[in-house]
Parts: sequence; C-alpha cells; structure tokens
Amino acid sequence: MNTTSSSSKVHPEIFRENKLVAHLLTSTPNTIYRGARAAISLCNLSLQAHQYSLSQIWLESGLEDETNAIHEWMDIKKPDATILIAQDKLMGNWWLYTTNPDVLVIGYWPNEIFTHLKEGALRVYFGGETYTPLDMDSPQMGSGRYPKQGLDNSAFMSVLGIVDSDYNENDINLDVMRAYVSRDCYDLGHIGYWNVHFGHAFLFGGPGGKCDE
Repeated sequence: MNTTSSSSKVHPEIFRENKLVAHLLTSTPNTIYRGARAAISLCNLSLQAHQYSLSQIWLESGLEDETNAIHEWMDIKKPDATILIAQDKLMGNWWLYTTNPDVLVIGYWPNEIFTHLKEGALRVYFGGETYTPLDMDSPQMGSGRYPKQGLDNSAFMSVLGIVDSDYNENDINLDVMRAYVSRDCYDLGHIGYWNVHFGHAFLFGGPGGKCDE
C-alpha cells in the first residue's frame, strides 16, 4: 500500500503524542534526494481498532507546518524483492517500482499534487511507525520482537539506498544516517553493511505496550 500527504498540521493530543517511530533518517544540508529503495520484511501483527503499525520508506520536503510526504509500505517476503521510489528527470513525477528480481512499475504520483516534493526530497526515512489512541497500549512494530533477538525473529530492512540529486541510484552513506527511537518499547539494531545479498541493513521493532511508563 502507499499514500501521500501534503500537510502535517494535526492536533498533538489526538495524533502526535500517540505516534511512535523507530527509524533511520538521512538529511544533509543542501542535499536533494530523488528517491529511496529498500527491501522490507513484514509480519502479520494483531492490531486493535484505531491502531496501525507500519514498516515503510518515506520521503519528505517542506517545513513542519507545510510538509509534503510520500509513504510506501508493502509485504515483501524475500530480501531480494525491493521497493524503489524515484522521481523522473523529465516530468518530475514520483514513480513506485518493485523488483523480484524483474522491475515492475506499480504507479506514480504526479508532481502537480505537491508544493515541495516537486523539487525533490530533503529527508528520507526508513523504519517503523505505530499509532494508538490515548487510552490503549501501543501495538507491536515489525515482528513484535526487539532487534537483540536476531534476524530469525526481528523485522529488517535491507539493500538500503537513495537516488541522489543527479538521479543516480546509490547505497546509503551510513556516516550521514541518524537513528531515532521515540520510546523504549521499540528499538533499532545491527545497523551496517551485512553482506553482498542484504547490503546496508538494520533490524527494528518491538512488542509495544505501555510505552509511556
């Protein structure tokens, strides 16, 4: 599934305080990103009404009160099935592809629907995100297990890459990546280059629960 958004103005009492993340962020001053790629493992989690738990790539541009964003999440069963979001050089549209291993075009977002992303993205995120109402425990993220439990148990994202300002697809530069976990009921781990098959990758997720305590 995929979505776009063009504004982040949401009342914090009904959304922001309950949206938790565990993600890697790449954002370098004066750097434009034309896309991002990753293979995503996704598990069948048990959620309650009005909750969500996502494993996704998202690209953003603009200031906090006027943000354009593209989010993409998908159930990828094998580490060599990769999602790629990329802006084309001719028209500036944002395209969604998968490879398994052949390239498959899923669709595109026309650049006319954006105010900022038509000029490229300023921030690229890889990781998980959850939401729950104030009176409920936070849901599981990833596989529902922490990265310390290893690849056989934890969710992962691999073959991480970006499309640079010259429209070239490259592996991510870990030196400019920042890790962020909003609460201790989730975590990131084993961030780095794994091997030729997984490339640059990381484990993420956790059991959720009473994340304010």
